[in-house]
This record gives sequence, C-alpha cells and structure tokens, in this order.
Amino acid sequence: MKKILSVFLLGMFLSVSAEVFSLWPFSGHDERMNASPDALLRPSNLWTEKIKANGMDLDLRVALISTPFRNCMALLRKNYPDARFAANKKNIIMERKLPDGSRERTLLIAIDGIYPVMQFSLVLPAKRSVAKEWPGEFPLLPGAKPVTVMYFPKRSAVYGMFHAPMNVRNALPQMISQLASRGWQPVSNENIMGTGSGEVFLNEAKKEILIIGFSNSADGSGCMGTLYKKPYSD
Repeated sequence: MKKILSVFLLGMFLSVSAEVFSLWPFSGHDERMNASPDALLRPSNLWTEKIKANGMDLDLRVALISTPFRNCMALLRKNYPDARFAANKKNIIMERKLPDGSRERTLLIAIDGIYPVMQFSLVLPAKRSVAKEWPGEFPLLPGAKPVTVMYFPKRSAVYGMFHAPMNVRNALPQMISQLASRGWQPVSNENIMGTGSGEVFLNEAKKEILIIGFSNSADGSGCMGTLYKKPYSD
C-alpha cells in the first residue's frame, strides 16, 4: 500500500508537471504579442533539455524564480499586455510572440521552498505544426486526431495530445477501458463516479507510470485528451 501511495503522489505531481511539457497549445487565431526582456522574473536557470515535438528538435528550459507566485501574474500582465494567458491557483501559462515571429510558451508552477516558483519555457517556430504520427504505446479513441506528440529522450518519456469528437464524460471511460486492456492499472480512481477528468495508471511489470487528462473543447466540438508516460523506480 505504501508503495502504491508513493507512486500515486508522484503521479499527482506529474499530472501538474505534465502540462510543463505540453504547455497546452492555445487554440484559435494568434494575437499580436509584445516582445519584452526574457529575464523579467530573473529566473535562476537549472538546465536545458532536448526534446522532440511534432518532429521538431526543441529546447525545454527549466529555471527557479524567487518572485512569489502571487506576484508573477501581475508582473507578466503589466509587461506583456498582448500576451495570452491561462491560469489557476498553482499554474500560469503564457504565450507571447518574439521579434523574429517565433512564439515563446512559458509555464510557471507554484512550489514550496526558498524559490517559490518553477519556470518551464519553450520557443516554438512561427508556423504551427500538427503531429503526423501517434505513439504506438498510446491508444487513440475512435475518430480522434493527434495534435501534439513529444518525446523526452533524457527521461525516456512520451507525451501525446489529441482531439476527440466526444465529450469528456464519454471519452474518459473509453480511454480507461483501452488502457486497462493493455495492462495499465488505475490508482487514483478519479472517475469512479463518472465525473472525473483524468486518471493515473501504473504498469508494475514495466515499471511505468501514465497520466491522462481530458478537457471539453470551448467550441463544443468534442474534447482534448492528453497522455504522459515515463518510467518510475521503486
């Protein structure tokens, strides 16, 4: 039980951090965004990680920020008035256009400690790309279309995002059923009442953890689904 609980807690952390890797692509038409100094929040850089997203080689930058999380949004909005934002109590996602036309996506996550905020950022090409292939280790719902596929060689992790022509209430049970048929065991039981939006799975034979999440599309066309898989150790 302790082993399962510890992995479950790890999964809950990753369910937040998984958005670091996707930086949830904004839908719709791009808005014009101002370019401002990258060091606005004075991040202390930790490392840069090579990833591959929709066939493109990108750099994921990871840093710590000493500015309190509650102050970050005010600073960002003031200095990037035309950027796009999405936020909740623990996360801030911002996308802005750089002078050369490329797009920088930044995710801030509230954490505890001397440095209260962790920052992840990617610079993406001006032209948006769509995934052409879907990872074989992930199921895909009927009628679903891949949107984003990311590989993280350093951590042997895979991430996938897709759009499905159904709502979350119908999509999530189907995905849970498909994963169960592949040997994945749910550990969080978030959808036990049929009202959840995600789930955490373990494959003890392969020592892997998988987190899925769903959200209904704003235009009512269906839902967006994500899967993130990585190894774990006992």
